[in-house]
Amino acid sequence: MRLILLILSLLTSIEVLSQINMNVYRSNGTVVTVPVSLIDSINYSVSTTGVCNGTTILDIDGNVYNIISIGSQCWMQDNLRTSHYSNGNPIPTGLIDSLWAVDTIGAYAIYNNSPSNDAIYGKLYNAFAVASPDSLCPSGWHVPDNSDWNVLVKFVEPGADTTCNICTQSGSGGGKFKEAGLIHWGLPNTCASNTSGFTALPGGNRTITIGAIPFEDLNTDAYFATYWDNTSIIKARWFNNGFCFFKKVGKTKQHGLSVRCVMD
Repeated sequence: MRLILLILSLLTSIEVLSQINMNVYRSNGTVVTVPVSLIDSINYSVSTTGVCNGTTILDIDGNVYNIISIGSQCWMQDNLRTSHYSNGNPIPTGLIDSLWAVDTIGAYAIYNNSPSNDAIYGKLYNAFAVASPDSLCPSGWHVPDNSDWNVLVKFVEPGADTTCNICTQSGSGGGKFKEAGLIHWGLPNTCASNTSGFTALPGGNRTITIGAIPFEDLNTDAYFATYWDNTSIIKARWFNNGFCFFKKVGKTKQHGLSVRCVMD
């Protein structure tokens, strides 16, 4: 994580060296104390694009994604659409319900198998694709783990609960993540302001129920995958069109969820 130095006054080198320690303030609120005797020189720079190096990135398929600086992190503003891992290996798809429900390898689905849904909401990936060593995200990026999400939600909503397991992390902060308006979200899209710039899109999910509707919640719910740690469930972040909250929820490994990548 880059260190952002806040130097209030630097009168002379003699005055600095007369001090014992220098405090370095991180953008996430933590402070690192460095003995002045260990410092040979100090350099800092200001980036006009925040922590992001540019405004867009490409995946291995050539899909273009908008990116945005949020606090100390750089996030995709669009849901992942790649059909290949970053090493070029294809991600399996086209599984019928009975196979999807018991699959133990990486796979993706497109909501209702519709190209238009793919273009807007991206693909829905199971936990095995999320955790694949072949990597879903472009080089230099990764699927966020719980600590990545917690840094994000704490920056956007300082009162968010980042210590709970499966819970409502904030009862009022979800609107800061959701895309505003009703172009993609269904009525009423409660509290949606997108003040964070994250632009959460309601891509729904691929279910695991055999013989029922294989897809659900398009335009009403956004489920974003967290890097799977080989436990019995995958912890997703959930936003809903009718509520202000954002929640950490448990989904089975076979559920198909949206993915946002975060920069390494």
